[in-house]
Amino acid sequence: IYERGKGWSGSKEKAYEKACQLLNGSLKPQLNKIVESQLKSQGIIYTDEFSDIFNSAYSDAVTQALNSDGMITGRGARGLSSKGKARIDVKKLVDTTLKNFNKNMANGIEKVNERLRQ
Repeated sequence: IYERGKGWSGSKEKAYEKACQLLNGSLKPQLNKIVESQLKSQGIIYTDEFSDIFNSAYSDAVTQALNSDGMITGRGARGLSSKGKARIDVKKLVDTTLKNFNKNMANGIEKVNERLRQ
């Protein structure tokens, strides 16, 4: 993703928005299908509670990935130039998002398991 914006940090904001659109339009539905099918294969019904855990884990993962050090690069990303450009390495973004999603999903499921044990 390569964006050029107007004003201080304009390109960073545009790159951030474009990355969110890309991830939400492509990656999120794929992950949702995978999670649903894995739960079905284990005989677990995909309820609203799992949907909430999924959505929370996913949105947190995207935010964590985009805000991680070095994800958005270029002069525009640092806010040092009103005419700077911001770049995001899509492969790195997807890899980081998936890693964070897996951690967040495991934590969410662990919290549900703890609650059910009580």
